[in-house]
Amino acid sequence: MGDLLNHKHLTSTGFVNCPDCGTQFKVFDYTNSNHFGCANCHTFFTFRMQIRSFNIKDFEAKPAIPIGSIGTFEGNSYTLAGFMVKKEKGNNYKWREYLLINAEKGYAFLSEFDGHWNFIAGTNHYPDLTSVKGNNYSVTYQDKEYKLFNKYEPQLLYAAGEFDWDVVNEHINARELIAPPCMLVRENQGKSGDWFLATYNTPSEVAEAFKIKRNVLPTRFGVGANQPAAFERQFNGLMMVTTFTVILMFAILWAFNFNKPEKEVFHENYIPQRDSAGWGGGSYKTINTGSFKVDGPTALNVELRSDVSNEWMEVPITLINDKTGQFYDFSKAIEFYHGYEDGESWTEGSRDANAVLSNIPSGYYHLSIEPASDGRGDEGLEVVITQNTILWSNFFIFLLLIAVYPIFQFVRRAYFDRQRWSNSDYSPYDRDN
Repeated sequence: MGDLLNHKHLTSTGFVNCPDCGTQFKVFDYTNSNHFGCANCHTFFTFRMQIRSFNIKDFEAKPAIPIGSIGTFEGNSYTLAGFMVKKEKGNNYKWREYLLINAEKGYAFLSEFDGHWNFIAGTNHYPDLTSVKGNNYSVTYQDKEYKLFNKYEPQLLYAAGEFDWDVVNEHINARELIAPPCMLVRENQGKSGDWFLATYNTPSEVAEAFKIKRNVLPTRFGVGANQPAAFERQFNGLMMVTTFTVILMFAILWAFNFNKPEKEVFHENYIPQRDSAGWGGGSYKTINTGSFKVDGPTALNVELRSDVSNEWMEVPITLINDKTGQFYDFSKAIEFYHGYEDGESWTEGSRDANAVLSNIPSGYYHLSIEPASDGRGDEGLEVVITQNTILWSNFFIFLLLIAVYPIFQFVRRAYFDRQRWSNSDYSPYDRDN
């Protein structure tokens, strides 16, 4: 990108004539600029001699933003003084660079590739770039980790405008490390090198900086190397809101449990009696429990336990309000099997079951239980009822519902990042690297 000089005489202006076609154009940094590109005949020259003529058949030489335009970046005003087209040695990736000049800051650059823009500057803008630490694959700058995205050798295809170095004959090895929306660029020439910081700009932001229409800029394609996801800020905010909501739900559950703690309202053990008059051999007589008080509206947890062994017990239950006759039906199955086979013991099922009834009004209630079993006939049945039970199922359903959109955005974010790294030979998603 050239040496960043202290432009002491930036206000000095003058004109230069193209030695090939005679076109005269204004030079914005007349004192320091010493290499020039003619936009008319595409000749690159110095004050003294012509260096080369560019062949413009293989690329677009017209800049999207005219030379001489004034733009504002990071609160500073810049004059667009030069334009270059470059490519990576060994492949056809091409991009465009615009040289920017500020009276106090010196040189900066605006780079565009596939409609993705970056404002790039070195230590004249960011003195703390000298603090970059790391290796060829990962560096740290301002407590942020940057990962290697690309290594390449840039080649100049075209240059127009003015420059204070020989852009045609420079030989650079570049390395790009990203931490969206920023990128660190290391340019080495021989044994010396410089760090540059690139900050991503959208086409709309570039258009606003130069006060031009958005549609004159190139169309954006794909995902830029350090392009932040458009929903990145929304995602961070969404995660904060989701986390706050989950914490609030836990707080509400805790407050509910503190004010109305779980309380056992019924606990009895029964030995079901065979009913010879019932249908089939597995029928038992109906069990009508004693009354118990419920302070509602509340959720009741009905726990059942039986000493079944290699058998089952079906337990249909009706919760009945003693005064109003309002009832709530449910049925649970208890089955437990076990054995020993091939030198190993095994079990299947459980001797426990439970059911939760929600929004039960206040009042006195009793249970009507009609058990059935294929067992031996002496299986006990333990019934425990607790009120003010926390409805964890409702909590987890709510948790799932509020997590759907954040999960969708997380997947979308991951897909976006994979697309970014698909353009790199150093993708963390590629296990071969």
